[in-house]
Amino acid sequence: MPPFKPSFPNPVAGVRRLNYGTDLFPDLTTPNGQCVPRTRLSLGDGTGYFKLNEPFRLHHSTSFSPLARSSIPASRFFSMKLSVNGNEYAKCYVLAIGTCSAYGGIISAGENVTEACGLQFDGDQEGGLLGKDFRAASGLPVINVAGCPTHPGWIVDTLLSLALGALAESDLDAWQRPRFYTEQLVHHGCPRNEFYEFKASAQKLSDLGCLMENMGCKGTQANADCNLRLWHGVGSCVRGGFACISCTEPGFEEPGHPFMETAKIAGIPTGLPVDMPKAWFVALAALSKSATPKRVRENSRSDHPLIAPGIRKSGQK
Repeated sequence: MPPFKPSFPNPVAGVRRLNYGTDLFPDLTTPNGQCVPRTRLSLGDGTGYFKLNEPFRLHHSTSFSPLARSSIPASRFFSMKLSVNGNEYAKCYVLAIGTCSAYGGIISAGENVTEACGLQFDGDQEGGLLGKDFRAASGLPVINVAGCPTHPGWIVDTLLSLALGALAESDLDAWQRPRFYTEQLVHHGCPRNEFYEFKASAQKLSDLGCLMENMGCKGTQANADCNLRLWHGVGSCVRGGFACISCTEPGFEEPGHPFMETAKIAGIPTGLPVDMPKAWFVALAALSKSATPKRVRENSRSDHPLIAPGIRKSGQK
C-alpha cells in the first residue's frame, strides 16, 4: 500500500505543499529489537526533501528510559537531514511534543508523586529535566510544541520550518513555543464571537452563547490558532460546545476551579481578556448587555437558533 500523502498549508515562502510518508529502517532498532520507523517529508514542489530520523522514543518508565523522571511520553530527539538542490545538511533538534513533554501537564498534576516535569520547564519555571541552559547541537533550546493534544499542523509546520532553516530562537515565545501559532488567540475566529460582543452568555453547556462568563472558557486568554487552523479542517473545542481550557500553557491542568466553571470575584470573571484592564471590561460588558438584540439574547440560551437574523430592506445601503 502506498504511503498516505496529504498536503499541508505551510508558512514558508516558495514551498507549496509537504508530502508525508514513513519508511522502516532495519538498521535502527529499539532496545527490544523492533524496527524503528523514520518519517519522510518531502517538499511538494520538487525542490528538496528531508528525512527525520527517530532512533528511539522515550517513555515514562524506569525500566526503559534513564529520563523516567520527565513527563515526556511524546518527546522526540530529532536528527534531520535536508537535501536541497543536491546539497545535504544535517542538524539535531529536541522537540517536546505536547504540554506534558513541554511543562509537565496532566501527569504532573496533584501531588505529582512521580516528580514529572517538562524537558526544559517545570510548570512555568525554567529548568525541567535538561536545565534552562540546555542547547541541542543546532544551538536551539527545546522547542515546545505545546497543546493537549497538540495540533498536527503545528508539528508539521515546526519540522518544515526547521528543515528549511526558517525557525530561529527568536521565533519562539517566552515559553519556547513556535510563535507562528501562539501569536494568535483561540478567540480569533471563534464562531461564538457575536455572543461575546454582546456578553450574551451560555447558562449551560448545550447553549449557543459565549462560554466565557459562566462556563470557564479561556479563549480570550489562550495563545493558539485553534479557530483559524481547524482540527481536521472542521472543528475546535469551542465549535464542539466545549470551553477552551488553555491547554497550550503551563499549569492549565490545575486552574484552581472546575474546568467548566468561570472563577469570579463579586460576579466578575477573574480571567479577563488579554491586554484589557478590568475597569474597561466591566464598563464595556455593562454597555454591551444593555444593547443586546433580542435575537442574540434568546439564541444564546438555547441549543439551536430560535430567531433568524433579519433581512435588510432593498434600496440604498
